[in-house]
Amino acid sequence: VAGAGHDRDHEFAGSHDSSHDALPKMTMRYQRSMLEKDCYSLAASEGIPLWMAISLSAFTAAMQFSVLFFLAFDNSNVFANGRWLGPISEHGSVNTTKCLAAAIALFKVSTEFRHAEKLCLLLVRHQVRARSRQLCCWWSFTLQYSMAMTVLFVSLSLILSGQNCVQCLLKTLSVWLVIDVDNLAAAFVGMWCRLDDLSYAMPPLPADSSEPWGRAVSSGNAAA
Repeated sequence: VAGAGHDRDHEFAGSHDSSHDALPKMTMRYQRSMLEKDCYSLAASEGIPLWMAISLSAFTAAMQFSVLFFLAFDNSNVFANGRWLGPISEHGSVNTTKCLAAAIALFKVSTEFRHAEKLCLLLVRHQVRARSRQLCCWWSFTLQYSMAMTVLFVSLSLILSGQNCVQCLLKTLSVWLVIDVDNLAAAFVGMWCRLDDLSYAMPPLPADSSEPWGRAVSSGNAAA
């Protein structure tokens, strides 16, 4: 009898330890994800009216696309002295500056893609409940992703067309400012509206998932 009681106590202790170890695994499946406070991510904020979220994203995208259009089709960025501007310069210092400027531009554009990815994951994992808010977020995501793709091609074209080190650095600065327009506008809107609800609990993507966005499976479903 004493041996049976000892076995039961040992089994209870083992089950308690296993449940205690499984608890962090369940809680670690979910993490807080903070959206970037820009004019596109504001579409997911409940403190922003729908008409304002749609108008802000459309106005910001129109302004950014307009600047990129004039930069891309400006003759000074395409021709010089009656000839096409080549991507490779005769001076090694200019080519080195172009590589450095291209790396900086790619880093800045990658941050914009990461912000768009957070907004898309928020929609794919059904963290936005209202149907109208979902459509508004998809609208903002489409504009943000399209703008980031346009900036990627325009920035590389501008940097490669630079004929000296100063031009390459100034064109990189112009691309940086174009991307940050939505952040500056959102900071201005934040002075009048509540922007403190852009944090969401979302499960991380599994490392061995074969699906594009992954499928988070809870421990209870996995055990079943």
